[in-house]
Amino acid sequence: MTLDERAFAFVLGSLDESAAGDVADEIGRSDKMRERVSYWRRHLAPLLPPPVEEVFENPVSWDEVEAVVFGQI
Repeated sequence: MTLDERAFAFVLGSLDESAAGDVADEIGRSDKMRERVSYWRRHLAPLLPPPVEEVFENPVSWDEVEAVVFGQI
């Protein structure tokens, strides 16, 4: 893989664990790799979906759900 291909795959998260570790090491050593990863992050960020938020508590009560489902509201 070329430098750009590795940076692109790293940003997308499509590398296996070993390859991602190698790219992370290369980012620490190489200004060029750091530059390419930064480039792909800037250009891909608007295209990627937002991260999923974890909800630990249900913001709606079961009574409200029941009322909507069974038409009591």
